[in-house]
Amino acid sequence: MRHPVGLFTFKSSGIDSSADLEDRLDFLTLFMEKGSGGDPLDRLPDRSRRYLQETWPHFFRTQVLGMAPDGVGASNGFSQERSNDVSMILLLSLSVLKEFLELTDEELEQAVRFDLRFHYALGLDLDETDLSLRALYRFREQVVSSSEAVLIFDTVADRIIGQLGPEMGRSGLDAKGMRFNMKMQMRLGGLVGSIEAFLDALEAECPVGFNALPALISERYRRRSGAFANVRPGQCRRQLDLVLNDADMLTTRFAEDVAINRFQSFKTLRRMQGEQSGLQVGFLLPDSFLGSGLTDIMIMSGRA
Repeated sequence: MRHPVGLFTFKSSGIDSSADLEDRLDFLTLFMEKGSGGDPLDRLPDRSRRYLQETWPHFFRTQVLGMAPDGVGASNGFSQERSNDVSMILLLSLSVLKEFLELTDEELEQAVRFDLRFHYALGLDLDETDLSLRALYRFREQVVSSSEAVLIFDTVADRIIGQLGPEMGRSGLDAKGMRFNMKMQMRLGGLVGSIEAFLDALEAECPVGFNALPALISERYRRRSGAFANVRPGQCRRQLDLVLNDADMLTTRFAEDVAINRFQSFKTLRRMQGEQSGLQVGFLLPDSFLGSGLTDIMIMSGRA
């Protein structure tokens, strides 16, 4: 389990920020005991139970859950296998909640593992606490690259957003905007991953060149591996601009170095940086860019 259970995790999840220590210990008991018989939520402190019933988790559970049409799966544009057998509807619902709550991928993963709001809203058993970021990346890849998947995603996501938006105080979000943010996050993650892969090779094969790089590069992509791509949906554009500047600097710095130009990781970085920088309006890229192995780069760089 990547994130150990602890009081801080529950406190930061927002399930009941006013709860005292005894209440939070009760939350831990629910997860650690997984007691048999009856609904574990019945054993919640009264304040926490009222919170779930009076805020968005109850509305989602009663008004949104189950809104997806039957048969959404591999036969309708989504490949179950490529998403590690995680329910497509669960991934779609989590994608909507990620946008509404402005969560990073890691915050979303922690919410599925530890946040009772998500368990209650999505009807998850307390044993269902594992969300693979690999599955989330694969899901996004399908949403932005398959026209059939896009049609299903837009239909179901807009249906959920239409119900949940007023309840969450977010009326401006729609499926198209979500897909745009997904594309931005994929491209950001792919570029960050390609920079990290190149720096790995550079340090191993040319330590002199690596040590001569600005300290900021090492801080962003070595000491905080993957963190620079772990942003909230609304931060993707600005972060992508910063990463492009770093990619421009690296490709320019080593453009004349024959040995480094032979690195496969440098070729990948140069190609991705060139494709991204070649379009100036809204950071939009051709669909062919999405076939450049972005998801695989993100996975190989250690974020899944």
